[in-house]
Amino acid sequence: MPPGSSNSLESYKSNQPQSESPITRRALCFQSAFVTVSLVAVNALASIFPAVAHNPAQKQKAGVEKRAKIGSYTITYDEKDPCELSVFYFLKEQYEHCLTELEKCTKKPTGGGLYEKAECYRNLGRFEQSMRNFELAHENISGAFRPGYHFYMHMAAVAMELKNYTRALTCLEIAERNFDTVRPEPKNVEVDLLRGAILKRQGAVYERQGEFQKALQFYIRAVKIQSKKDADVLSTVPATALEKKEAEEWLKKSKSFSEADKALPRNKYRRAMSLFYQGSYGEAEDILKLLLHTNPKEAYLFNIRLARIYVLQKRYQDACVFYRKGFAFDPLRDHMLTYQGMNYDDLSELGARVVFNGHK
Repeated sequence: MPPGSSNSLESYKSNQPQSESPITRRALCFQSAFVTVSLVAVNALASIFPAVAHNPAQKQKAGVEKRAKIGSYTITYDEKDPCELSVFYFLKEQYEHCLTELEKCTKKPTGGGLYEKAECYRNLGRFEQSMRNFELAHENISGAFRPGYHFYMHMAAVAMELKNYTRALTCLEIAERNFDTVRPEPKNVEVDLLRGAILKRQGAVYERQGEFQKALQFYIRAVKIQSKKDADVLSTVPATALEKKEAEEWLKKSKSFSEADKALPRNKYRRAMSLFYQGSYGEAEDILKLLLHTNPKEAYLFNIRLARIYVLQKRYQDACVFYRKGFAFDPLRDHMLTYQGMNYDDLSELGARVVFNGHK
């Protein structure tokens, strides 16, 4: 048999040189010691983590783990685990698929899973089923599932759809009390915007019931939180003596303006406010409504000014309408969209890992 043709250890040894240098012997000793230590380490790990070392299902899971970027989030999930896959579909806004995977979950229903199911039904417009799952999720609040104000805001939205206004207000009051206590918001989130979202929804519930003055209290609080730069916008009291005097002086001065200067948006706005300070609310309203159409970028300012006029005229329903127009989202007409966000830590029991990448 030709040298080297056998795979046996004895054949290997017979074909090696008979003499070895000291360096070679030390290298072989080191190699042998390294193999021995490695085997000991593997056996030790196997005794500590038997599921990793001996469980084929665990190895299979490691092979099917996937990562995907969806909007502002990155999700890492096991595509063969229906509980984790449900979170993937939820992020994709494929709510029917999400519900299908949740039905396949072999785990005992958890607070996070029930919350996810409630949100699926909410987004599908199936509000009775949504509320039932919110109730079940609430019953499962524990150390593992401790939702923050998002949970109660979403529950309130469903209650509004079901015209259960008492429950909606209760949920929003809990949301306001729980704000930033269960789980702090990331530093890059504008906290005042979130607080304002709760107040707007509270106002919307009262407006929906026809309690316009109560609604205005919450809308004005929301504006105060979110618009600190213009205190005059927030005032709901008549003009002061100084404001009236300055308005009178400006109106006199403006008579000498050229037609081109009078047509400038800033001068039209100043004229509207001067008329407002003098109590000429009708004329001020007409100018502000015209400015709304010609200068939509300043719509927030004009809407809030109009709302102030209507408060002073005791036209409270109109005031509610224009405060809502000043908001980015209308909390009465689009209250389902006023705050759609979810803290995905609330779904951590389902296994998938979701990381927020920041606003795009």
